Amino acid sequence: MFEFYFGNLVDEMKAKYPEKNFLFILDNLHAHKSSLIMKIMNGEDRCKMLFTPSNSPELSPIENMFSQTKKTISKKYLVEKKEYAHEVTKILFGFKEGEIQKFYRRTFKNILGIWGSLNRQQLI
Repeated sequence: MFEFYFGNLVDEMKAKYPEKNFLFILDNLHAHKSSLIMKIMNGEDRCKMLFTPSNSPELSPIENMFSQTKKTISKKYLVEKKEYAHEVTKILFGFKEGEIQKFYRRTFKNILGIWGSLNRQQLI
């Protein structure tokens, strides 16, 4: 499933921005390193991949969103699983555009902080 999505994303980005190069930043999920993903990226001179270190949620915007959701939900007293699921969904889908941009800015700031310590072998 991810391979299909990722292959389409690469094709769409290259078509939409023919003059640009791309760096895809992914965590170490097994699906992100599958042989099909590596085949898609093989020979892509305009696209590189950077895998973040294991256990580094500060380098993931979605993990930052989950963290904020967890903080918000922990302040509420919920008894039923249905209530809990409803509140989590409400919070996740209730983020404003500016809040989402903050998650991404924080993530990119963290990535730039480690960028200087990277070597070329970490870019695939």
